[in-house]
Amino acid sequence: YISSTGGTWFANKNFYFNQLGGMNENYFGYGCEDGDMWSRASYLLNGIPEMNYPLTHQYHHWHEANGANPLNPDRAKLLNYTKNHTKEVIEKLKQIKLGNSNFPTLINIGI
Repeated sequence: YISSTGGTWFANKNFYFNQLGGMNENYFGYGCEDGDMWSRASYLLNGIPEMNYPLTHQYHHWHEANGANPLNPDRAKLLNYTKNHTKEVIEKLKQIKLGNSNFPTLINIGI
C-alpha cells in the first residue's frame, strides 16, 4: 500500500481516500501534516515496516514564517490529537469531500 523514499511516499487512490481519509486540511502553512499522515497510515497498517536502506536527512532550507508561508500555531495540538484519536480522525476525514478551496474540509477536533 505505502512506500517511502527520499522524503516522498506513495499510496494507491483507494487506500489514500477511502481508508486513510486523504489529506487533513486542518493543517496549513508549514509543519506536522506529514506526521499526521504517517500516524494514520501506521495505525491502519499496524505499523510501517522499515526499509533496508541507509537513512539520509533531507535538508530543509530555513525560511521565515510569513504571509506566504504562515506558521500554524495549532499544528502540534492537531498532530497530538491525531496520535491519540487516530480512528476518530480517519472516520471524520473519510466522511467529508476533500479539495474544495472555497470550503476547506476543516474537521472539528475540539482544540
